[in-house]
Amino acid sequence: MASTSWLSNAGIASSAAIEDTSLAEWERNHRILVTGYFLVVREAFGILHPQDTGGSLVFVASKNALVAGKNAAAYPDAVLSGSKIWGPESSWRKERADAYGIQPQELEEHYRKRNTLKVNIVAQDIAQAVLHFASEQRSGKSTGNLLNVDGGVPAAYAR
Repeated sequence: MASTSWLSNAGIASSAAIEDTSLAEWERNHRILVTGYFLVVREAFGILHPQDTGGSLVFVASKNALVAGKNAAAYPDAVLSGSKIWGPESSWRKERADAYGIQPQELEEHYRKRNTLKVNIVAQDIAQAVLHFASEQRSGKSTGNLLNVDGGVPAAYAR
């Protein structure tokens, strides 16, 4: 029997300075971002252990898992292309632009310029990283890893 891969990609968008974040919003973030991942892991373990064939658990998180962006305790960071929360008319796009003092249409350039490689990140880039970790051939002799797909945001470098 082949090994099984599990992917957890829970995410929400909330934008407020910590002193302006309500307890209700904080608890909502944790229900989705922490409890959501726990529930996936619990379900996966319930299947993986009895199968005893190995497998992968892949967790996708924003660079905010390492360092929060301005006025953002938790949100999917800088993957703007094809994302509904980053649409041209979205309130999230406007809130992020306001946090950085720029116009909403300048966000892609802002995120590109802030990373070391000066590249835009798209959903396909994240998919390739997930594929790497889900593939036994590619990462079957590796565990507990972190792979940043953010173009190199210095503040979020794993230390």
